[in-house]
Amino acid sequence: MVGIIITAILGLSVGYLIGKFTGQQPSNEKRTEIDELYRENEKFRNRNRDFERQVEDLLAENKKLYRQLKERDEDNDSFEDEMDAAKRKIKALSAENSELKLKVEEYSLAVKSLENEVESLKK
Repeated sequence: MVGIIITAILGLSVGYLIGKFTGQQPSNEKRTEIDELYRENEKFRNRNRDFERQVEDLLAENKKLYRQLKERDEDNDSFEDEMDAAKRKIKALSAENSELKLKVEEYSLAVKSLENEVESLKK
């Protein structure tokens, strides 16, 4: 796009210079056409500038979103680490709970056995 604009400008400039050096003055019709081409060229230049700004804005937005995504990934990693630690702790506490339950059952049997022995001694 920029190449076309530059080519048009160079073509018009060369045409103008050739006309100037050969002594021919451009007619009103040619002058009007040249002026129209200059205006059109300026429009293209402005549109190009606007598009470049939009691209810069989109690139900045892209960087911002990438940073946010990276931060969230880091947060997710941290949460996953915490979750893994909590799962390990739950597993260890469950094992400890099972051991304590077995001990309570053993003590209950021992207490019942001793109660039965005390009852038998009382008789």
